[in-house]
Amino acid sequence: MNIESELKLINQKICHMFDLVQSACEKAFNYYLSNDKYDPELVIDDDEINEAERQIESLCMQILLRERLFASDMRIVTASLKLVEDLERIGDQAYDIKQMTDELKKVENKSKLEDVEKLIAMVEKMVTQALKAYVETDAQTAKELINNDDAVDSLFWNITQKLINLDEKHTLKSSQVIYQVFIVKYLERIADQATNIGEWVEYIVNGFHKDKVII
Repeated sequence: MNIESELKLINQKICHMFDLVQSACEKAFNYYLSNDKYDPELVIDDDEINEAERQIESLCMQILLRERLFASDMRIVTASLKLVEDLERIGDQAYDIKQMTDELKKVENKSKLEDVEKLIAMVEKMVTQALKAYVETDAQTAKELINNDDAVDSLFWNITQKLINLDEKHTLKSSQVIYQVFIVKYLERIADQATNIGEWVEYIVNGFHKDKVII
């Protein structure tokens, strides 16, 4: 198999991993947003995402050990190694959101905040932008994605403050507040990891990572 075919295979596997991660996020987000009761049958298969990451890492390492790469190909391989770490972490956070939602639904089903729904929509958009930027090697979409992170951070802190106030006023049970603080923190981390993917796409395109030349 030549280097072009190997890079194409890595790309296919990363796109498949994106599909797995987006599916995990969709399950976790919809579960939180729904008025359904606690569902012990709902499963997010984190192991499948982890296995996809291992396969991609193995392919990348084989190429690095065997091939003498041009700079552009080296950027693709090294960025692939890094961005699948962020994809795997997004999968982890989706799994964690599902777990915290389990606990929230066991306590009370009607304790969600409207701002969390807004945060979910923003984060979901960023994950979609990360996929688009990667698939199309689109630096402009990557830049837009990176710029969206500040708005997510701001909303995260606003929601956290609201939850603290609701706890102090005893409007929500402390357990409801704690579970939702975890959930919004996991959402904020997904946005961070999507941002990282955007930065690695920029690196693939022009060799710059966070405004510094690597290769």
